[in-house]
Amino acid sequence: MERSMILAWILVLSSTVVLTCCRSYYSDSVPYVSAPKKVTHLHFFLHDTLTGESPSAVSVASSNITIFPDHAAVHFGSVLATDDPLTVAPEITSEVIGNAQGLTVLASQHELSMVVYLDFGFTRGEFNGSSFSVFSREVQDGDRVCRA
Repeated sequence: MERSMILAWILVLSSTVVLTCCRSYYSDSVPYVSAPKKVTHLHFFLHDTLTGESPSAVSVASSNITIFPDHAAVHFGSVLATDDPLTVAPEITSEVIGNAQGLTVLASQHELSMVVYLDFGFTRGEFNGSSFSVFSREVQDGDRVCRA
C-alpha cells in the first residue's frame, strides 16, 4: 500500500511539473514571438531525360486505357519513376550537386496533366546533406508548362 501511495505522489508531482513548464506557451498573458524568417535562394538545373541509353525517368506502370493519340509516349494512368541529376549549370556535363527522385502520375483523361512528387537531395556544395520535397500539379499546354 505504501508503494502505491509513493507511486501516486510521483505521478501527481511529475504531471504538475509538466503542466507548469508547458503552460507558458499557451498563456494569454504572454504573447507568442515567432523566430525571424530565414530566406534561402537556391540556383540549380534539373535534367529530365526520357530517352537514350540512360534515361533519368522511366515508366514503371501503365494503364491499358489510352485517351491520347497512339504516338504519345505516356498515357493517362501512367506512373514514371524519376532520378534526375541536379547541376550547377544548364549543361548536363556540369558539376552534379544532387538529384531529384520521385514519381510522376499522368492524372487527367482530357489534357496532359501530371501530379508530381519529387524529393530534391543535395550531395555536394553549400547545401550538402539538405533536402526538400515538392508535391505539385503540372499542366502542359502546347509548348508551355503551367505549374499549379
